Amino acid sequence: MSTAQGVTARITGIVHFVLPGMVVISRRVFSDETMDVWGHSGNATSKDSITISSPAYGNLHMEYAGANPLVPFIAPDIVTKLDITGQLNSAQACYSGKLVGNAFPNAEVFIVNSQQQAKMLLTFNTGSGPNVGPLTLYDPNTNQNMNSFPQTCFTY
Repeated sequence: MSTAQGVTARITGIVHFVLPGMVVISRRVFSDETMDVWGHSGNATSKDSITISSPAYGNLHMEYAGANPLVPFIAPDIVTKLDITGQLNSAQACYSGKLVGNAFPNAEVFIVNSQQQAKMLLTFNTGSGPNVGPLTLYDPNTNQNMNSFPQTCFTY
């Protein structure tokens, strides 16, 4: 969800869909190799998951989850959920939505159009860094508000 090079255990979810209707044509989820707080590689990646549903025409509900593989059987999944609505408006695609989850770690939501141009829709930053955050910010409530974005349009 972040592109910063210092981030470890980053979970990335990519969903290709077409408008109108937000019809999913492919999905992929993966994570980077995890490092411990001392900078040693654990040579492990989390077992990430992505679940997608379409509750109504033009809407998608996506859930991403992954746990720290260096702490097997103990580390809980960190869950992020995105609800997004898309519609065509003349020569533009317009999106609105909200992000909820465990409110840890940082998150970014962006759209890439058919010309490979990206548009940031939402960012979320925790109040703590990657070493302290997991110990102090994790909350089992997977429905904490992480931010929302009003209708944002750009060329599709």
